[in-house]
Amino acid sequence: MILEYSELLELARQRNSRLMVARQKRMVADEAIKLARSAFYPFLSLGADYLYSDVTVSSQRADITDDIVTTRKDGSVFLRLSCIV
Repeated sequence: MILEYSELLELARQRNSRLMVARQKRMVADEAIKLARSAFYPFLSLGADYLYSDVTVSSQRADITDDIVTTRKDGSVFLRLSCIV
């Protein structure tokens, strides 16, 4: 099998270890740039919580016969947008 000059050149580019290392370093540098730039982007977070409590209080006094029952249900949803200036 005889390869053309352009095919040989492409194979050399693909298999050259120095070029492969340089490509990897370039990719790492590009990601570092993205990470550094992201510090200036707004940050958006979304969260939610829910609380349920059911409390029964019994009196120790003989003249109070009924228990006091309290039920509490709380919930919240929040959206936070922050930006470093």
